[in-house]
Amino acid sequence: MANLSTIQLIGRIGNDPEWKYLPSGKLVASFSLAVNRRRGDQESTAWYRVSTFGRLAETVDKLTQQGAMVKGREVCVTGTFEPREYKANDGSMRWSFDVACDNIQLIGAKEAGAQGGGEFDDLPF
Repeated sequence: MANLSTIQLIGRIGNDPEWKYLPSGKLVASFSLAVNRRRGDQESTAWYRVSTFGRLAETVDKLTQQGAMVKGREVCVTGTFEPREYKANDGSMRWSFDVACDNIQLIGAKEAGAQGGGEFDDLPF
C-alpha cells in the first residue's frame, strides 16, 4: 500500500491565478488560498499555495477569463498536501503549505457577502 497525504480545503482565493508552462509543455495554474479558522474569540488565517496541472489548469484559465475564478471567490480544493521548508531572503527558514490540486469546486460568490447563483457555482471539475 502506498502512503497518501490528501487534503480538502474550503477558503477564498487570495490572488487571481497565475500561469506558467513546465519544460514538458504542461500548463500549471497557481493561486493562493486563505483558510480561516475560529477558536473561541480567536480567528486565524492559514495560507496555502494551490497548483493545478494540465487539463485542470486549462479549465482554471478558462474560468478565470470568464470571471469565475478570481480573488475573493470561495472554493473547495482537494489534492495532495506537500508542505515544504525553504530559506527566506533574510536567511530564516520558513514553511510553505503547497497543494497539488486534483479537484476544484466553486462554492461561493466572488466576494464575501455577495449573492451566489452564478452559472459556475457548485461546478466540480
